[in-house]
Amino acid sequence: MNNRTQWQEKRLDIGTKICDELSSILQSSKDYIEMSVKNPRSKTKLVNRMLALMNTGTKTQEYSALCSTVILYDCHYLDIKTIFNQENLWDADFQQMEQDLIECCLDIKA
Repeated sequence: MNNRTQWQEKRLDIGTKICDELSSILQSSKDYIEMSVKNPRSKTKLVNRMLALMNTGTKTQEYSALCSTVILYDCHYLDIKTIFNQENLWDADFQQMEQDLIECCLDIKA
């Protein structure tokens, strides 16, 4: 029973951290949109944060199924993707990373 609780707590912690980071990236994305002059450093930091988060859900990473599922089903993910597309930040690297996430994602039935 104790191992099961630890197992659940670890996954809950991972999921919570991913959701928090997606929320933070979304806010940073909105801040980036509002910049009158786009700062290349801000763009690079934003892109790298999102790629790093998405990388946690790829098949080479521990807990990849959990991470990819949380990312793809989080309410902020599509908002971030939309903003990145509008700002021409969503490139082939993001498309490939998204495909990698889809491959690892658990099928959630409502």
